[in-house]
Amino acid sequence: MMKAYFKNLSYQQWAFHFIVILFVIRLVGITHPPLEVNHHWRQVTGLMVARNFSEGQTDFFHPKIDEVGVGTHVSSGVIGMEFPLLNGLIAAVSSVFGFDHWYGRLINLLVSSLGLWFFFLVIKKYWSDRLAFYATAILGTSVWFAFSRKTMPDTFSISIAFFSIYFLKKFLDDTKWLYLLSYLVLSGLALLTKIPSAVVLAVVPLMIYFSSISLRKKCMLTLVSLLPIALAVFWYFGWNVMIAKESGMWYNVGEEIPKGWHLFIQESGTVAKHFYFSTLMSYVGIVAFVAGLFFMILKKEKALQLVAGVVSVFFILFALKSGRHFVFQHYYMIPIAPVFSLIAAFALIQLQKKWMSVVFLVAISVESIANQQHDFRIHDRNLYKLELEAILDGLGSSREDLIVINGEGNPQELYLSHRKGWTCVSTELNDIQYLNALEDAGAKYVVVKPNEWVQTIPLTLVFENEHYRIYRFQ
Repeated sequence: MMKAYFKNLSYQQWAFHFIVILFVIRLVGITHPPLEVNHHWRQVTGLMVARNFSEGQTDFFHPKIDEVGVGTHVSSGVIGMEFPLLNGLIAAVSSVFGFDHWYGRLINLLVSSLGLWFFFLVIKKYWSDRLAFYATAILGTSVWFAFSRKTMPDTFSISIAFFSIYFLKKFLDDTKWLYLLSYLVLSGLALLTKIPSAVVLAVVPLMIYFSSISLRKKCMLTLVSLLPIALAVFWYFGWNVMIAKESGMWYNVGEEIPKGWHLFIQESGTVAKHFYFSTLMSYVGIVAFVAGLFFMILKKEKALQLVAGVVSVFFILFALKSGRHFVFQHYYMIPIAPVFSLIAAFALIQLQKKWMSVVFLVAISVESIANQQHDFRIHDRNLYKLELEAILDGLGSSREDLIVINGEGNPQELYLSHRKGWTCVSTELNDIQYLNALEDAGAKYVVVKPNEWVQTIPLTLVFENEHYRIYRFQ
């Protein structure tokens, strides 16, 4: 009976089942705190903003982290960043259940799983349900697999872009204003929550140009599509720059493209690995991708060539502009992962025997998930960091106390302390003037990690264990 059930499933039903299975798999460890070996820094920065929202300390237009400055500088902690929609959703959930680290993981997983479904629907509309299923399965187990369960807005934003593209297609097929409004709002949110979603939205001009609507409607649609772009330009290059100047906090505006190019040449091995492995997280997958490129050209698949070409141009510009961040953070490959997945899937449907396609699809999926399974585990050796908040509470410290911690620039333990303050480089603890300046700025405690700094400092030691030495300013 079970065999008959699966035998009669359509590709759309298979896609739905596959997305649900991936969702369930990623529920493993969903409540973990941000203690992964990689990318905890990016997660805690977003969690700082969400917690400050939930505690009523700021608003959407002034997102605030817990770092109050760099060096001895003091600021409000307000920072220029992507529009904090994900952070706001975490705060909304927290208003009902109380704040916890893992809400962002679950919200992102829900939205990103729905994003896979809309990706399937879009590919199905323009190509076939079989290609759509294979592409969705490959995307779901690509770099998307791990990052769709992190408190990070990357797959979250791309998913919203998929929603907007779907409703644009609905409008092109049936010009109802509700579809148009949905497209505009969702594309605006996609760009606001993470500007790399522009790479995926680069297909919009192609969709409009090759649609069957009248020339007048094409012109109208092109003009109104500039509205979400204008909103994103204002947020990233107007508002964010202004609040960064006012608060004195950093704002990542990328690098000059020529500088990014020179860095790519210097780090060519790392950059190459992003393309041949880190996108699909599978060597079998990249073989399928290369084969897909060959078949795409051989069979003169013009629609796929256009999509791949336009998206790739936007992606390369984005990568060069991102510079160092792109080179050393493989999740910057997420915007191009849908095209890689689509091309790899195109190779699979060329196989004469369907069972061969299934074998390759299973091989890609299993290898990809296996290469990301470490992301589901939190090492016991890092659990001590969760005790820092209670240790400081036990010393009579309040939430309003400013602290200094030798995090070497990493704000992870500052976030876990549930306090605001500074992260410093360990060698700065040798500088008496630096410590005096921090005391004048309002710092109450210095948290020293002995594994980073073995020397003592000339302050009152109030706590010591194998993981922390805590000093109090007079």
